[in-house]
Amino acid sequence: MHRSDLQMLFASKAFKEWEKARDSGTKLQLAVVERLDAVIRAFGSLGNVIVGVLRRR
Repeated sequence: MHRSDLQMLFASKAFKEWEKARDSGTKLQLAVVERLDAVIRAFGSLGNVIVGVLRRR
């Protein structure tokens, strides 16, 4: 492709809409990963509490 064709492509409304859709999908994936990270950390904390309680017996 020629440089002018690429410039027109990247300046097009369709490309801007595609970028927005891709960015929103990425944000959604990031939100899911952050929530899973919080759940994994909570399980780790819970495991530490259980081990602490069992050691006291």
